[in-house]
Amino acid sequence: MKFLAPVVLLLTGFGVAFAQSGDSLSLKECIRRGLEASESLNSKRFSALAAHSDARAFSAQRKPSLSVRGSYNYTSETQEIGGLFPTIPGFTAPSIKFGDGNVYDMNATATIPIYAGGAIISRERASYFDERAQRFDVKGDSLTLLYNIRRAYFLASGASANLDAVETRRARLSRHLEELTSSQKIGVATEDARLADEASLRSADAAVLQAEASARNTRLQLGKLLGEQAVEYFPSDNLEYSLAEVSDAEDVQLATRPEIEMLDARISQRKKLERASKAGLLPSLAANAVYHYAKPGVDMIENEWMDYYTIGVTASWTLWDFNEARSKAKSQNYSAQSLTATRNDALTTLTTRVRTTENSWRAARPAEENFKKRLELETRRSELIKNKLAAGLASESQWLDAQDDLTAAELEWISSVVALRLSEADYLYAIGR
Repeated sequence: MKFLAPVVLLLTGFGVAFAQSGDSLSLKECIRRGLEASESLNSKRFSALAAHSDARAFSAQRKPSLSVRGSYNYTSETQEIGGLFPTIPGFTAPSIKFGDGNVYDMNATATIPIYAGGAIISRERASYFDERAQRFDVKGDSLTLLYNIRRAYFLASGASANLDAVETRRARLSRHLEELTSSQKIGVATEDARLADEASLRSADAAVLQAEASARNTRLQLGKLLGEQAVEYFPSDNLEYSLAEVSDAEDVQLATRPEIEMLDARISQRKKLERASKAGLLPSLAANAVYHYAKPGVDMIENEWMDYYTIGVTASWTLWDFNEARSKAKSQNYSAQSLTATRNDALTTLTTRVRTTENSWRAARPAEENFKKRLELETRRSELIKNKLAAGLASESQWLDAQDDLTAAELEWISSVVALRLSEADYLYAIGR
């Protein structure tokens, strides 16, 4: 099974190079780090927490509230009543003074909302739908980041496998050039054969340089998704690590995708805000009770500390606001209709994406198998020509052509494996996994 040696080398050999160059991570570990390090996800998580706090604040507005206050006021002039009795010689009539200008008041107030046309509860529910939308937005962005990490991971794996393939070709050409140089010294090989092999070796050197740059760039892109700048991360899982194992009978529920559920929550939020705007045209009613401990209290003539309480009801009704409330309600209604159209379009787009990505995924698998068979055949052919060359039954150009064909087969097979892994990532993203 000599033809399997290059395959095994390409799938497992680059792990050693990774260990020498930097951190080697599995796909699972990369996903974990990427989701934890994403600042955009953290920002949206905090936005969801803020929406939750807003919802709790609106909920509190529907419940009774209790407050305490204390105040002191001084008035330079106070009311005084005198001359209530007829003037009698030798007798001064008493006067009545209302306080001494110093007013102290400590009170506790309880306010109880009774009815507000449903405005408060509608805003509360709108805030909860806002929180729900924010959380689905986080899930949607997490799914997108997961998709990007998967693609970057296997692009980096493929670039490293490509590098191994061209380095293997350069090593074969370098060994063969040494053999030709030794053979030429004893007059067995010709100068033109040595020159042809050296020219191929220079081409292989250039290919290695290009492959090294490509591999570094893909590793840097992977590092960027993991929250690191100018740091290379190296995949440890080989290219045969399959992502998608989904049966044909699997029922894909696109309505449960976070993007769709986020839009559903936004539509419900707009409807609740529309209801809250309409409630502004209805009367509102609230009760309040206040307990006072004050001086002079209600008996200003005595001007002493006393406690008392007041109970009241407040009713209000906006009769005309130049259509402000109705205009706000219409605005929310139009926004809900716009979001509904966006949801329907997104659902259609997602349905099409599922079908196209599934077709691409199912076509990529047999394509990869055919390229792998070609690689096996080219490996056997290369061995045969090598043996013929040693026996003098093949030319040097035939051997070089065989090496080029073998390397091309290796690179095509690697590309087909990468394409299969990327099609799996595309399909999983389309079905929301």
